[in-house]
Amino acid sequence: MLPQPPPIQRVPFAVFRQRFDGIAPQQRITSGTLRPAVRNDVIGDKPEAWQIARMTYADIAYRQLYKGIDLRYEGADGQLKSTYLLQPGSDPTVIRWRYEGIDKVAIDPVRGDLQLAIDAKLPADLAKVA
Repeated sequence: MLPQPPPIQRVPFAVFRQRFDGIAPQQRITSGTLRPAVRNDVIGDKPEAWQIARMTYADIAYRQLYKGIDLRYEGADGQLKSTYLLQPGSDPTVIRWRYEGIDKVAIDPVRGDLQLAIDAKLPADLAKVA
């Protein structure tokens, strides 16, 4: 007799969006350091929609997000870090963003880091069976 598979674990999740206002029309996304790992997104029952062996990167950058300003994202140990790179003569006061789906915004009093809090929940369709 085969062993029974473990029960399905319902994991809460949350989604938020960061929107940039007034970005430059010529901005583009570039990949950074290629990582050795690949990612497989097997969602749903249609193999043609699955994304297999996708490359992963240590960082990405939005080049010319604003005139003379790049935005670089990098992740490590479950943390996402963003860094603005300004060319000489660029104007940092043009940088504007807003968040959608955030429950609380704070600044760490010791390190000065921006902290975003999200209340993770089970999606409505999974909460019924959890």
